[in-house]
Amino acid sequence: MQLEDVIEGELVVPGKLAKLLRTDLKEIAWTIGLDESVLKRQSSRHAPNSQRRLRDLVDALLILTPRFGSPLMAMLGTDQNRLLALRGGQRCN
Repeated sequence: MQLEDVIEGELVVPGKLAKLLRTDLKEIAWTIGLDESVLKRQSSRHAPNSQRRLRDLVDALLILTPRFGSPLMAMLGTDQNRLLALRGGQRCN
């Protein structure tokens, strides 16, 4: 699976992203500053704010993947705030 495969139409699919990064929804949610329950509920998962944050993460990984060799290594080799700062995402607590 490639990073582009986590996008269906206009939406980032959190489950596919978690599978690609060999993690779970809890870790994805923490990275983008959301509660895990937001990514589990379809209505919240499709909300503009959730999708913007997911898209910011995917865009940052697209930038970093050539440097690290894979999306997984890019995620592991870059801290959370730096990942989102690349795409103008908000700093997460």
